[in-house]
Amino acid sequence: MASATPKTTYKPGEKIPKAGIYRAVHENHREPHEVIFKKEKVFPACKQCASGVRFELLSSVEGNP
Repeated sequence: MASATPKTTYKPGEKIPKAGIYRAVHENHREPHEVIFKKEKVFPACKQCASGVRFELLSSVEGNP
């Protein structure tokens, strides 16, 4: 059965919609890992795969840590 809601992914350069823990998924050189971002900042490019990284929100936090 297909997932009821598809995951939203974000690209480098896009504004971070919510503060929280995100999964970073790289093209080929690295396994997915978790990162913490603040709201209103911008998703960064990867030093190795540049714009080949995508981000998925795992858990949001209240406020702007």
